[in-house]
Amino acid sequence: MLNRVHGNKQCDKSFPRADYRSVAQLGVPPGSQPNSIGLRDAVYHLVVVNRACDGPEIEFCDDLAEGELRPTLQLAVLFIVRELMLNAMHHSRSEKALVGVAQHDGCLFIQVQDWGVGFDPQNIPLNLYGLEGIRDLVRWLAGSIEIDSQPGAGTCVIVELPLSQESAANQPTTSLNPR
Repeated sequence: MLNRVHGNKQCDKSFPRADYRSVAQLGVPPGSQPNSIGLRDAVYHLVVVNRACDGPEIEFCDDLAEGELRPTLQLAVLFIVRELMLNAMHHSRSEKALVGVAQHDGCLFIQVQDWGVGFDPQNIPLNLYGLEGIRDLVRWLAGSIEIDSQPGAGTCVIVELPLSQESAANQPTTSLNPR
């Protein structure tokens, strides 16, 4: 069943704003276990703390099955969601955004979509480290990323990551920070 949570335009003052670029600030609730319920709560926490007073309305949808997820995958999902959500909030000028996380056929899917200004994915400036970091991380986890965007038509990014560690282990080891 798809779970939906609609964000509103009001700031939620119960969650402190933080330095969202810090890996330590990924939003993993204290004591959470590496499982789909902990991941759901952590992604929801990211959505809530990233609602800016003048930012877009954020809708969060999930279809996560019960069960354990390896900690590496959980942290990767949080990093990817955070970076894509920040891109949508800071660059799209959209009034709404969608964040979705789902499991299906041995894979975990992430979708972040906005209806803003869009961009040409073939001409991404070299100084956009967020997208490059996401691509490197997805590659390292043996996943795939699809960026569907064009100027004036918004952006939809879909990431597919294998749930099994064996799929990721068969990939050559690469540096997450090649710079």
